[in-house]
Amino acid sequence: MRVILFGLTMPVLSIRKFAGKLMASNHLAVIFWCLSGSGHSQTPNEARNSEQTGFSVEQDIAPIEKPETLPSQALAALGKEKGVASCLENNELTVDHLPGSWFFASRIHLGGPHETDYVVLPNLSTKPQDSAPCFLGANTGQFWILRKTPAGYRLVLTVFTHSLSVLRSRSNGLRDIEATTIAVREHTRTVFKFDGQEYRRRRQRTEPNE
Repeated sequence: MRVILFGLTMPVLSIRKFAGKLMASNHLAVIFWCLSGSGHSQTPNEARNSEQTGFSVEQDIAPIEKPETLPSQALAALGKEKGVASCLENNELTVDHLPGSWFFASRIHLGGPHETDYVVLPNLSTKPQDSAPCFLGANTGQFWILRKTPAGYRLVLTVFTHSLSVLRSRSNGLRDIEATTIAVREHTRTVFKFDGQEYRRRRQRTEPNE
């Protein structure tokens, strides 16, 4: 059986071996270059301003390249999300004490160069008894997208998925987002578009694994 991982098709048993070779040869960046749709030569300015656009719940294979600490306002917005709130309750914590160590964050520019938004993933390296089980599903993990607004950070998308890509196409000023889930016999790609307030599912396609 073959599956698609980060835009690449390969046998299931080869995934770990393949990823190990990539890490050893320092070619992981090439995967994300392909995922982001960067099929043209970059200008010096584009290269200088490049940012990670491909993410996976398998963080040992595809780690966040430039992890950042979430600002307190962003953490507060994240703490209001249902799944995070439930995890806080399970750990007998309040939103005021939401551990930033539960998450990995990567800076992204959804609308333009002057706003700092974040793609957020669960930190799966934390102890099992902490947050990790709260944010894991069947071959999926929870992702959050936080957008910076004049009123503070706003949660505009949360989704359980295997991998997530920030696309070049736009809807209502913000970049579209594609989530991919992988099952035994098939994989599903879902495109989310911004409706002016938050991201909503607009297109979904399921195909058999080759």
